Amino acid sequence: MNLKNEFNGIWQKNPEYSRTICSGMRPAFKILENYMTSGKIECNDPLNDGDLISVQLISPEYYPNSLWPGKCIEAFDGSKQIGTIIVKEIFNPLLDGSEKK
Repeated sequence: MNLKNEFNGIWQKNPEYSRTICSGMRPAFKILENYMTSGKIECNDPLNDGDLISVQLISPEYYPNSLWPGKCIEAFDGSKQIGTIIVKEIFNPLLDGSEKK
C-alpha cells in the first residue's frame, strides 16, 4: 500500500496511554463523528507532545471535505485513545473542508 501524506498537525498524547509512539505506527483516526479510518503516522522518534506529525490515510475519497486547520482528530490503538492531532496543514485537496466549515 503506497500512502501519501494527507495532512500534518500538532500531537498531544493521551496521558493514560503508557506505550511509546513512534514513526510508522498505524493507528485508527476518528475523521468524522461516525467514521474512523486507518492510516500511518510519520514523526521524529519518539513522538512527544507538541511535535509536528504527518498522517497518511487510506481511502480519503470516502470522507471528502472532512478536515480544516484547527480540527482535532482523535487517534486510537484498538479501543484505546492514544492521543489527538490538531490539524495544521492539509496536503490532499479532496480532504480540505475549510470553505465548507
